[in-house]
Amino acid sequence: LPVTGVIVRSSTNVNAGAKTRASAILHGVWILVFVLVAAPLLEMIPLSVLAGLLVFVGMNLVSPAHIKEMLHNREWPIYFTTLLGVVFLNLLEGVAIGVALAVIFLLRRLAKIHIDIEEQGEKWHARIEGSLTFLSVPTLTAKLGEIPPGVPVDIDLMVDFMDHAAFEALHSWRVIQEKSGGKVDLDELHEAWYESAEGGEPKKNRSRAPLNSRRTSEAAPVEG
Repeated sequence: LPVTGVIVRSSTNVNAGAKTRASAILHGVWILVFVLVAAPLLEMIPLSVLAGLLVFVGMNLVSPAHIKEMLHNREWPIYFTTLLGVVFLNLLEGVAIGVALAVIFLLRRLAKIHIDIEEQGEKWHARIEGSLTFLSVPTLTAKLGEIPPGVPVDIDLMVDFMDHAAFEALHSWRVIQEKSGGKVDLDELHEAWYESAEGGEPKKNRSRAPLNSRRTSEAAPVEG
């Protein structure tokens, strides 16, 4: 029950007529006053009555339209798992289960990467989509290893995130590939940005190439 005090900082507080943040502070003041002055009276209130009040307030916070929208969202298992945990266990355990499941979903998304490798005449083409993180480095290394050394390669980077470990893996493969005689072209990342990242000191105010951008040889220069 003490955790349910956060409800006063929700829309319920606003609907009750609160205008400023002072309402949340006054809530704490009133609790302190009643605990110090009228603790015996508070103990006479049945917990079932307080529970019923919390259920009523909580139901008013639920939006049917939001629930309907959640059914079409990939995160709906998190929503309903948290709900079931709160109902059948308690608030703390339900929220903890929901947070743990959300972390699992996040790690799964970060580890998910789609890489297509195909030969197009004398040049090989690699298309990388998803999030490039340390979790996807083994997959990235294995797929790029399918490309024969010494051949020119055109890489489409359609990624929404790339961490340092993934960049190092891609850069190491590129260095080895170019040393063997194969030219590597990056379609999304400008060469100026790549070189600054390689040096460990990215330039300030650099522009970022949009997804589906032109080849680096045709792209506009990067401001730095």
